Amino acid sequence: MSIMDRSKNTTVRALIEFLPTGEKEGRRTPINCKLSYYRPDHNFPWLKDNEMYMGQVSFTDDRELLFPGDSAEVIIGFCSYPELDAKLKPGITWKVKEGMRTVGIGKLIEIISM
Repeated sequence: MSIMDRSKNTTVRALIEFLPTGEKEGRRTPINCKLSYYRPDHNFPWLKDNEMYMGQVSFTDDRELLFPGDSAEVIIGFCSYPELDAKLKPGITWKVKEGMRTVGIGKLIEIISM
């Protein structure tokens, strides 16, 4: 069962702008959009840099690969946390991270369900 199949999840539509590859930021390899297990960490503005929520990302277009520097509209499923749900609003931006490396910037377009 995927994170987005569970009944107590927050699901949002967002735009993720993946950063170009750099020394301290960005991915070094493309993402395979056809796999269903891309689960980066999400560091929202009210969290410390080492505090994050995990969210499963599903890609909504037909691309096979997403390269550093590309943007994509995605669906993200977060486990519901009251403190997260209370602060999510369309337009909010946050860091998308893999470990401590920032690989992208997310922008909330719409809350689908809470």
